[in-house]
Amino acid sequence: MRVSVGAAVVLIAWSSAASAGRIVLSGDGTPAFELLRPGNAQFFSNVLGDGDRVVVSGNSYSSGPQQASIFYSYTAGAVVTVLDAPVTASALSGVDLFYMQFPRTALTAGEIGAIRNFITGGGTLFLTGEARDTTYNAPPPAPVGPLVPVGHLSIAIVNDLLSGLGSTMYLAQDSLDAGNSDAVGAEIVNHALTAGVTSYRYGFTSSVVGGQALFLASNGAAFTTVEEISAVDEPASLALLSLAAAALGFRARRRRKASPAESACRAIPSVISN
Repeated sequence: MRVSVGAAVVLIAWSSAASAGRIVLSGDGTPAFELLRPGNAQFFSNVLGDGDRVVVSGNSYSSGPQQASIFYSYTAGAVVTVLDAPVTASALSGVDLFYMQFPRTALTAGEIGAIRNFITGGGTLFLTGEARDTTYNAPPPAPVGPLVPVGHLSIAIVNDLLSGLGSTMYLAQDSLDAGNSDAVGAEIVNHALTAGVTSYRYGFTSSVVGGQALFLASNGAAFTTVEEISAVDEPASLALLSLAAAALGFRARRRRKASPAESACRAIPSVISN
């Protein structure tokens, strides 16, 4: 089998350009409760993109995941599964988007590994926290007790997950913009994920450090960002890459080891032309 230098270069470029996954990180889950607003609906649709399979985590202090589930199922037309069990590779198999909002329970190493493989395989994780000072009480039918600060606890869970995924992003332990606010104008950063969004409703939020900013709070700090994650090379891609590298190496060795006779033959046309 002969592989030209040009074909080898193409194979290497093709292997290096394997599709990547991404993490979309928000310091606030309020946008999931505002999906009747065009800007919020547009952003959530942009995050899904051309995908049509969504898993929504039930690990949450909030009812926001149910709102996201309804939106993706009925408005975006995706097949949606609400996952109340541990996250596994099989649960994320063939899925385009994994949505997790305001997590209540820390994830195990196995769950983090499954999510990491999902992302590096080309999937999108849409992960949200809340403001540090967010409070919570048990929803009905449990007895309603005093409000308990839990925002800081969920932020720690989110950050542990991000660290396990190798992300450069994390949520700050802070609280910005109490009450409902709308990101507009320069607070909406130009990006493919914000295309078509002219107003984005959010609420009490923590800020996000790292990643590419998408939406900015009133003080200019990012509260929603995105990070692209490199994909894992498939075995076929690795094989092609090895073949291309071998072809280039063989071509280089042939040039270095050319015999005196070959060199003389190469010189004949120039001698004749002179």
